[in-house]
Amino acid sequence: MDNMVKLWKVLDGEGGGPVEAALRRSAEIAPDDWSEMGRKSNKFDTLFHQFPYFSTNKAHTDYVDCVQFMGDLMLSKSVSNSVVLWKPLAEDERRMYNTHRVPSSILFLREFKLDHCWSWYVRFESPSPYHRILACGNQRGEVKVWHIGGDDGGCHPEQKHFCNLPTSTSGWFGASSGGDCDQSTVRMVAFNPHGSHLVAVKDDSTVWMWDTAG
Repeated sequence: MDNMVKLWKVLDGEGGGPVEAALRRSAEIAPDDWSEMGRKSNKFDTLFHQFPYFSTNKAHTDYVDCVQFMGDLMLSKSVSNSVVLWKPLAEDERRMYNTHRVPSSILFLREFKLDHCWSWYVRFESPSPYHRILACGNQRGEVKVWHIGGDDGGCHPEQKHFCNLPTSTSGWFGASSGGDCDQSTVRMVAFNPHGSHLVAVKDDSTVWMWDTAG
C-alpha cells in the first residue's frame, strides 16, 4: 500500500522466458486425476518473479488502488479525486542512461477529475480492445463517464466527463439492504464484453445497469 506503480515483463525473449514455460507446464496438468501417479505428475514449482521491469512513484502521491493497461499507456487511480493517463518511459530511460537500474520516468498525458472520490478501493474500467470510454464511481453514488478513444483506435481523451449517471434516478438495481442510496459509494464498475451495458455495484448492496448503446 503505497504510491508506486510497478510493471513486470512476463514474456521475455524468443521462447517467452520462464513465465511462458510455467504456462506451458500448467497446461499439462490434469486437475481431475487423483491417482497417486496423477498427484506426482501434477506437482510443479511456483514461479516467483521478484524484480519489476519498471517502477515509479511519479504518477501519484498517495495510495494507488486501481491500474489498467490502455495499449502502451496506463490508466491509474489513487485516493485523490482523479484518474490519470500516462505513459511509462522504460525503454527511453534505458537508452538515455545506459544503466541497469529500474526505470521510473513517465510522460503525463491527462488527468480525469473525479469529484468526491477520496475513498480507498474504488475501481474504474475502460473496456478493451478500443478503450473508447472510461467509467468510475464515487462516494456520492454517481458514475462518471469520459470519452478517451476515437473510432480510429487512437487516443483522443476528453478531460471533462460527458455523462453523469446518478444511481437514484436511473438504471436497474438488484437486492438492497436499505440505506441512503444517493450517498452510498460506488465501489466498482464493469462493462459487458461488447461495451453495450455498464454495471455498477454500491456499498448499499445494490447493483445498477445502464444501456450504453442507446
